[in-house]
Amino acid sequence: MNNSVSLQPVISATRAQPDCRTEQTLPPLSCDIHSGDHFFLMGLDHSVTLPYLRMLAGVEPPISGQIHILGTDYSASTQPQRQLMRQKIGFVMEGGPLMSALNGVENLLLAARYHQLGQEKELQEKAKNIIAEFPHQADYRDLPAYMSILQRRLLAIARPLMLDPQVLFIDNPFDGLDQHKRIIVARYISNLANQRKITLVVSSDDLYFAHSLAHRIIFCDHDEAVVFDNWQAFYQSERESIALLFKHEHISRDG
Repeated sequence: MNNSVSLQPVISATRAQPDCRTEQTLPPLSCDIHSGDHFFLMGLDHSVTLPYLRMLAGVEPPISGQIHILGTDYSASTQPQRQLMRQKIGFVMEGGPLMSALNGVENLLLAARYHQLGQEKELQEKAKNIIAEFPHQADYRDLPAYMSILQRRLLAIARPLMLDPQVLFIDNPFDGLDQHKRIIVARYISNLANQRKITLVVSSDDLYFAHSLAHRIIFCDHDEAVVFDNWQAFYQSERESIALLFKHEHISRDG
């Protein structure tokens, strides 16, 4: 469990109900995410967890309730305020899409250039240093079409780092990866969380990864969004839908 000393949460949800873009309605969520937290959103259905992730990141406003991001009520915020929020909230989409016409380094530089966050030489050096931290070294000056899926995924996760985000949201980071590549990407995300001290919110169905990194877990289901304060409380839950997650897994209750 995280022993965060921050009194003011960086993100706070109060009976916030996400927009799932269908006739279905999802239950409200109340939670506080503090600086340094590692939150995992888990569930049986990605179409349920994703709306919560997007709502907490400020990608979409709640249809009811409140979301406060970096101390600001998102629903009452102005467009300039939301633009400033987006610079501090990194969001990595499922599959990690990159701009196909730009090489890897240019993809990293794109957002920082757009927001004019430094001189070109300074940004180039920052991108170089970020790539040097990758657990898999390769030529990242190629176009995405000529890169491996692992290269593209690492670049997609790293791209928000150019903005020095306070919170990094990652949706389904292991989509389409084999076991070896999953381990490499998991190691990279863990290093970001622990060495850079980034507040992390991840939507993932990888129980082993959640077990190794999560401070708290939000289980998103069609009837309820439940916040668990630690892994053991999540594992020992008597909810049938949570038991289904563990049906084919063998993870110790300890830890």
